[in-house]
Amino acid sequence: KSAPVANHVTLVDAATMTDADDRTSERLTHLRDVAEEKASQLVLLRRELDAANVQSRRNDMRILELEDQNMESKRRVEVAENSVKKKEERISGLVDKLVRANEQIHALEEKVELLERKLEATRK
Repeated sequence: KSAPVANHVTLVDAATMTDADDRTSERLTHLRDVAEEKASQLVLLRRELDAANVQSRRNDMRILELEDQNMESKRRVEVAENSVKKKEERISGLVDKLVRANEQIHALEEKVELLERKLEATRK
């Protein structure tokens, strides 16, 4: 009687082990599928990261270009401001000359009037 009981236990153990092996196999298959999906996601993320890095480098280059343009614009503004300042100084100098010339003209007009009065007085 002990042999049939032992055989029965062995068969039950074998069936239980087969069930466990099947569950383990299913779990491994599931884990492989998950790992493959994660690997696929990782590849996509790496591509996105590479694209983002390329765009970042382009943005950095554009920033440098804009900074260069800004510096050039500032230089041009400075040159223009210096030109305006020189022209303002020139205009101011010309206005001063014009004022002096008007004063001289006024003084000459007064002399002419005085001379005309003297001439008229000498005629009388």
